[in-house]
Amino acid sequence: MEQLVLNLLGGDNEVMKKATNDLQEAFKRPETIPAFCELIVSSANPQVRQYSAVLLRRRLDKLRNWQVLPQETRDMIKNGILQRVLMEPESYVRNAVIRFIGVIVRHEFPKKDQWTNDVLKFIYDNCSANDANLSQIGANTLDILTEVAPDQFLPHLQAISEMFSAALAASERAGTMGNPVVYHILVALGNLVNCSEDNSQYKHIYQNLLPDITKALHALQGDPDKDIASVLPTIVTAMLESVKSTEGIMPDFDEEDEENGGDIYNVGTEVAETDEDIDIETSDNEDDDDDVAIAVENAFMDEKEEAIIALREIALHSGAAFAPYIQTAFQEVYKLINYPQDDIRRVAVEALTQFTVSFYEMKNAEAVRECIVILIPKFSEIIRTDEERNVVMAALEAFNELLDKLKGDVFSVEDQKDAIFECVMDVMLGKVACQFDEGTNDDEAEDSEFDETIIETAGEILPRFGKAMRPEEFAPYFGRAFTHLLEKLDKARRKEDADMERAYVVGVLAECFEGLQKHTNTWMATLMPLLMAGVQEKNDQIRNNSVFGLGELVMAAGEFAYDFYPQILQLLFGAVTKEQDANTLDNICGALARLIIANSSLVPLKDVLPVFVQYLPLRTDFDENSAVFKCLHVAYQQGQQVLVELMERIAFVALQVLQKKEYSNDETRDYIYNFVQQIRQDFPEQYGKVITNNPEIAAFAASF
Repeated sequence: MEQLVLNLLGGDNEVMKKATNDLQEAFKRPETIPAFCELIVSSANPQVRQYSAVLLRRRLDKLRNWQVLPQETRDMIKNGILQRVLMEPESYVRNAVIRFIGVIVRHEFPKKDQWTNDVLKFIYDNCSANDANLSQIGANTLDILTEVAPDQFLPHLQAISEMFSAALAASERAGTMGNPVVYHILVALGNLVNCSEDNSQYKHIYQNLLPDITKALHALQGDPDKDIASVLPTIVTAMLESVKSTEGIMPDFDEEDEENGGDIYNVGTEVAETDEDIDIETSDNEDDDDDVAIAVENAFMDEKEEAIIALREIALHSGAAFAPYIQTAFQEVYKLINYPQDDIRRVAVEALTQFTVSFYEMKNAEAVRECIVILIPKFSEIIRTDEERNVVMAALEAFNELLDKLKGDVFSVEDQKDAIFECVMDVMLGKVACQFDEGTNDDEAEDSEFDETIIETAGEILPRFGKAMRPEEFAPYFGRAFTHLLEKLDKARRKEDADMERAYVVGVLAECFEGLQKHTNTWMATLMPLLMAGVQEKNDQIRNNSVFGLGELVMAAGEFAYDFYPQILQLLFGAVTKEQDANTLDNICGALARLIIANSSLVPLKDVLPVFVQYLPLRTDFDENSAVFKCLHVAYQQGQQVLVELMERIAFVALQVLQKKEYSNDETRDYIYNFVQQIRQDFPEQYGKVITNNPEIAAFAASF
């Protein structure tokens, strides 16, 4: 029999043709099936073992061929085949055997006999085994069997989902997220989705799993051995079904509503026109006959929310694999932008923003433009009219995200700049609907804090808004905002406990200078004294933001700031000797670095650099390491003699920053790495002392 299989596997056409005829004759004899089973177990040739399993699967695929086998032959196969899965050393042979088992599962599972329990126990026991090889075999078996026989495994979906969550939790504890066990069980769940579409019980099991599914997809993304694209169709389909589902929402229109085609999602206008608040989760509508009565089942809302969140996470982490579904996801989620439940509106805003960013990362310029045309006006409307603060916050953060990732592409349509800026100003001036919401006395403190957070978020948009356009375009917008910010600062000075408000204004101004560049000169006469005074304030945050602002102003203004160098240097050196706040100390270093980068000839480097290096490495604000090492490199390229005496300390600081990953982006990391390589080449003695005296750094440097 083994020679027959070998003849089928190779040889000339005549040999293969004869072997095929011999096979047809062999299957007419009752001993042939047991003989192939024996080959799976005993052949030393893995190709023979594999093809024997394939031939058995093909022969017994039809139920009648299985049923005509003697009972003892069927029992022999069932009793031995599972153990063969564990014994088989070659994965491709094992997979062929499992596929053969899948055929038997299709035929035997309806009987619900002991063998059914044996198969399930085999999978569960091995998936949960402490042995990594066994657990992978168990999960792989489940993956293949649910592909071959999905209908037979569907009744066990709840147990499979629990097994998936347990495997994910175990891998998370072990720090092995994205391992093969999680992947194979995830694929198995995907295999069963299409069979469960018409069953609400099964659909709810999937909805409950969405957070874990999202977490698994995130962990698996980027692993070249895991085909995420093959999992997404079934998983995304389940999520979109939940997004589209109207379960849990029961509209009760009167006759006029029905005639006018009332929209159960568009309740904003009706609510606004009534004097009474409507609780959409509990109102029984006894006194609101003219209003839309909506009963919301919390469980269904949670599922819908989780589905939207999951789609956003998949778009964020799956890259191009999500491309076939992103357009549909955008369309379906956008339909929920006016949903009565505020958490649904909030996550819809967040998801739509991510879909747009994903289109941008896929370099689909036309799709980005279409999204922007839709979303900027819609988010502007939400910011102005939505009464729920968390939804307004989401829309403001969406503007921030789009400006940060898309830059000037946000302004692909003429009126988008004005739309975004006017929203920022309306929030800063307290003109949007959620800022008029009247709460109870118990809510006032929380609401006040939330209002400040909304204003701060709007303030964060302004610098990104400026960086997304040319400085000459940003200047008029900044001028309008500057007037308001100065008024806000002046009012805060006259209030008690308003230090954080003042710090916020200074911080917003400081972040805007990069976008203005030399146009900062227009406001230099006001800005420079304001920031210098801020450096001497008692409040840590005001001092910190003022110091940062001085450095940013000098960098942006160029020659317009040169006359202020002596005053700034004197101020910073006076501040550094008495400063106790770690963050402010770091920003003093950053500000001094910017002065050197902008014009080192105006800084007495012989006196300044020894003091500067003394305060390194930075303590908390590692964003400033970019400026710190650029300034050191400037002095290095100039051949400043004072650096030779400081080189050992500089090399130590640079290596420590790299070792501890005290940088905020890859660009800074690469810059410091190249600087270290230059020091090692030009100053081997000083570099060698650092390595000799610091074993931890030496071990790290050895990895270069």
